[in-house]
Amino acid sequence: MGRAARTLFLLRYISEADLRRSIRAETAKVESYNDFLDWVGFGGPVLKSDDPVEQAKQVKYMDLVANVIMLHNVHDLTEIFADMEAEGWKLTREFLAGLSPYMREHIRRFGRSLLRHGGLAAAACATAPPNPG
Repeated sequence: MGRAARTLFLLRYISEADLRRSIRAETAKVESYNDFLDWVGFGGPVLKSDDPVEQAKQVKYMDLVANVIMLHNVHDLTEIFADMEAEGWKLTREFLAGLSPYMREHIRRFGRSLLRHGGLAAAACATAPPNPG
């Protein structure tokens, strides 16, 4: 029975372009989410323990952090879109469909680091003669 069902599915997959497009689109969503989880996990897709309880904790932690980031992204986008509509922008379904909650370019994973050189170094740089070349 299993082979017959698999063969029927494959025949349907080969003959229906809409089914192939739908499967590809859903696969791309899952791959995007997994890529996002790898980014959230800092070290990539590696589970660092052989203990199944610790592995489950790590997976749940990464899911929790990923969900918080996605919720924050959706909240920010919702506010931006409300402002845009108030300003008269027309937001189309096609535009909105191209967006993803997996954005991460605006997130500083490692925080903000300020280097303090001290007054002496800053004073030396300000008073040093220009380098002639």
